[in-house]
Amino acid sequence: MVNREAESLIDLDEVLKTYRYVPETGFLYWREKGRKRNMNAPVGGLNTKGYRVILMRQRLYLAHRVIWFMVHGEWPNLIDHINGNKNDNRIENLRSVNQAQNLQNRKISKRNKSGYTGINFNKKRNRYLVSIGKKSVGWFKTLEEAIEARKKVEREYFTHARVLW
Repeated sequence: MVNREAESLIDLDEVLKTYRYVPETGFLYWREKGRKRNMNAPVGGLNTKGYRVILMRQRLYLAHRVIWFMVHGEWPNLIDHINGNKNDNRIENLRSVNQAQNLQNRKISKRNKSGYTGINFNKKRNRYLVSIGKKSVGWFKTLEEAIEARKKVEREYFTHARVLW
């Protein structure tokens, strides 16, 4: 578990002296050789959710948050991986967002049958229901009509969606 309160305990100078960040790969490497440190291997490992974590001062930190701190000098509220790859920590793939913006960039649910976020087929009505969040956009006869309606609404509401049609 990552402790956000502990993030304020880490000094930027300490992080910069400990790690070397390679923007082209998005990985952190040790600056100095240590007893069990491989200078050529990325620091840390993947947690159960697929994010790279590093151990510093006996605490686990999400690597993308440490990288943001190294580059921008401040701890972000939330970090979004633009391309959806949790292990792609290139700075160009990271952006600081709020909770609502972060939710806009989530992947399509495995339960989704239409293949499109916010478009569900109702067998009883034989129509597609388009919604955004909890707001219903309307019912449509064809998938194509539903897609067009969803596109229009997304352009109005979403600024951080992974794919804007």
